[in-house]
Amino acid sequence: MCALDTEALARVSGFARFAALQESSTRIVVGVGDESTPEQMVCQTAHGLAERLGGQPAQFPGGHGGFGSHPDGFAARLRSVLAGDQH
Repeated sequence: MCALDTEALARVSGFARFAALQESSTRIVVGVGDESTPEQMVCQTAHGLAERLGGQPAQFPGGHGGFGSHPDGFAARLRSVLAGDQH
């Protein structure tokens, strides 16, 4: 879990129209690498965005580029998330 600071929330709030995203009929899944650390902006932003959308990010193998460093695990997890299993 990444701690959300004021700066991370400002980054998330600065670019997203949350009401439009929340009202969308499209399912939005935020993902984060399970090797990402709380100090990384990508981790903070993923958690901030997911929280603002009313959930938690789905965990994927690896860090920010887990699709390249853990392709098999990432693909399996992606199939699972797309099938509806976010956790």
